[in-house]
Amino acid sequence: MRGSRLLFIVALVYLVGCNIFPKRVDVPVYYYDITGPSDGAALNVPLKLSSVDCVFSERMSMMFRDGSNSVRIDDFNKWSYLPSALLRRYFIVFLSDSARMNKESKPKVPVLLLRINVVRFDCDLVKRTANTAILFTVYDSKTSKMIWRRLITAEKKSRTETASGFAAAMSSAIAETASRMVSELNAAKLRTESDK
Repeated sequence: MRGSRLLFIVALVYLVGCNIFPKRVDVPVYYYDITGPSDGAALNVPLKLSSVDCVFSERMSMMFRDGSNSVRIDDFNKWSYLPSALLRRYFIVFLSDSARMNKESKPKVPVLLLRINVVRFDCDLVKRTANTAILFTVYDSKTSKMIWRRLITAEKKSRTETASGFAAAMSSAIAETASRMVSELNAAKLRTESDK
């Protein structure tokens, strides 16, 4: 009788213990990248990338806005690098593309430096959009004088309400931002101190 009672208590503790402690569930982490630059309009001014910085506390985890003041950090859907590193790589390729540089205006040494400050890099769950705001500043490399500055924003609709859909929309937003930067720089007809 005592043995069966002890066996019953051990079995009960085992069964209750298995139900109290949750089973471990492995949730996969997905990593996303932005698409590299495609062919576009040629730059009339030679630029060299100086720096790319974020004005917010950046992280690899995707940021989703679900209201005007509410931000969700998704630890299971991440960028492959920090946003500043993604954009640094993008604009290094973008500015070094020989097809993009106007052959007649390209000197041997770039005299203009481009500084990029990322102001916004997130996805809006309410609008279902990827959003960027990037401040572009151009300096004369010889005098360090600022000669051009623009804040360019882009908002691209995501085709699906998934992290991969938002990553594709972010790629489109970055491409539009870069294209608008080229158009605005070409229209500005910048001149350096040495050109005057």
